[in-house]
Amino acid sequence: MSHSDLVDNHSISDTLTKVNIEEVAEDNEPKVILGSLKFMLEKKDPKVVYLNTLINPKYINKEVKSGKSEEAEYFTTYLGQITLNEKDYHVFKQFYTIQAAIEKHGHSVIIFMDKQGASYYDMELTEDLPIDMRYGSFRFKHKNDTLLMKIEHLSENDLILRNTHNTQ
Repeated sequence: MSHSDLVDNHSISDTLTKVNIEEVAEDNEPKVILGSLKFMLEKKDPKVVYLNTLINPKYINKEVKSGKSEEAEYFTTYLGQITLNEKDYHVFKQFYTIQAAIEKHGHSVIIFMDKQGASYYDMELTEDLPIDMRYGSFRFKHKNDTLLMKIEHLSENDLILRNTHNTQ
């Protein structure tokens, strides 16, 4: 299911078991649980150390490729910094492939990194990754336009976004 389907239906299909359905806020705006926590890495992990090298304004919205095509390739984009619940995070999107026997398996994640380490939130498809981040919101491709969704909450289990119904 693509992000466009999510937005049109204001919910996530219950055939997807790892992602829960929307919540409704006090103002009746839907909140979409977009990704579920895949894993957390400590700040000393080599992957987190590598992400730290990308925290630079020159890398914002620029895809950086790393790894080896015959093993694992990483396509990482630094989206910028955000403060959620009085905690500062650096936000990345990443698509990576891992060689498994004859074919490659792809994974899409959104990464929130703080002083303790990095939290990786699993996304269904590459198309589910945001285009970029602006003013505390992710921008997603939506048909011939873009949709702005506010980053509402980051929990130990889920990444929750609020559908603002704004296009920009």
